[in-house]
Amino acid sequence: MSINLLPQKIIAKRRSEKRLIFLGLATIILVLLMVFTFLSLNWKVGQEEEQLVKIKDEKQRVNSEIGKYKIYEERQAELQKKRDILNSAMSGEVAWDKFLNEVSMVIPSNVWLESLSMSADSINYAGYTFDFPSVAKWLIRLDEIKSLENIWFTNASKVELTVGDPETNELIYEVVQFNSTSNLLEEQADESVSSENSSEEGTAGEGIAE
Repeated sequence: MSINLLPQKIIAKRRSEKRLIFLGLATIILVLLMVFTFLSLNWKVGQEEEQLVKIKDEKQRVNSEIGKYKIYEERQAELQKKRDILNSAMSGEVAWDKFLNEVSMVIPSNVWLESLSMSADSINYAGYTFDFPSVAKWLIRLDEIKSLENIWFTNASKVELTVGDPETNELIYEVVQFNSTSNLLEEQADESVSSENSSEEGTAGEGIAE
């Protein structure tokens, strides 16, 4: 059994001092925690700001790279515009080289053309052959060209055709001279030809065998 002989005032004073010490320690700990938290948050904010700066720098670099390639986009757009203009300008064109090649493919071997004239969507053929059945064969063959329609026989008659030099070796053949016409399909018609006539003289197929 212990007996405390200290006066009550002294005991109360010591208890009060202990409470103050504990309160001071708690305050110091709280302040230290707040300081640590502040420093931690401040460090995180610094890290985020640094990351933001890096992102801005990267964005600026990417925009700079995009600016370098923008000229190619402009050139591509200009090229596409020229292509559209060209396609629009050629939309009504007829590929005459392809058409003439098709004619040369279907013309009978004993038929040759003296002239081929084109006006708007109408085509006139003038040529020679040796007999009237060959004229019919020519019309049938002409119908094989898909870009043509309304193939018509105009006229045909027997004529004498002189070949060779009259002073040395002149030959006279009895042949059939014929004329026929056809029309290009609407989607094949050349709008630019409607204002003027164009003709092309030449021969196709095999000539007269001597």
